[in-house]
Amino acid sequence: MSKIRFYIKYFYHLCCKYYLQYVCKINIAQELSYFRPNYGDLLNIYRVVIKHKPKKCVEIGGGYSTFVILKALEKNYKKDGIKTELLSIEQNDKYLEIHKEYLKNNINERFLNFLILKKTDLEIKHFQNTEVSVCNKLIINEIDFFYEDRTDHEKVKIAGDALIHQTKSSKNFIIIVDGMLETVNFYKKNLNKYYLITGGFFYGTTFIPK
Repeated sequence: MSKIRFYIKYFYHLCCKYYLQYVCKINIAQELSYFRPNYGDLLNIYRVVIKHKPKKCVEIGGGYSTFVILKALEKNYKKDGIKTELLSIEQNDKYLEIHKEYLKNNINERFLNFLILKKTDLEIKHFQNTEVSVCNKLIINEIDFFYEDRTDHEKVKIAGDALIHQTKSSKNFIIIVDGMLETVNFYKKNLNKYYLITGGFFYGTTFIPK
């Protein structure tokens, strides 16, 4: 990344941090076991959930994003009475326990009831003659919001979870993918709906149904 692009992204990162803190009133407590927060990603997630008001959310790869999604769901509930389910899926037992403790310490117990935490492993499947990795035994219907930021399979870098679940999801199936460029490109070619696609530089690639 050139220095100019780096500084532009860094400035955007700072703006998002302060916007979340002072406009959205979200103070994100630091957890040393997490990756550093990407405030551009977090603000994008928050805005998408606030605007589209999903009722069933799935997140593969938890962290600060789980906290921000829950804060957005809390706001939607307080404003519009929308009670939502968030299924947050993790691949590592140790990380899952750290994650539980972080959320317990930073989310109101009432809104923790919106959350289901689950451990999973990855398996390899074939989709459109391509090997993809997916979460094992993950059966969910009518997903409105899908966020993917998980650890890659050691052999297969393309994730296929959103593709596998798209036919069982709602017509408003929104997808956000953080990084994972091979997965993003595969989704662009194989999703069966027309999407407005944004992001990829300042924040995760976001697919909004047209």
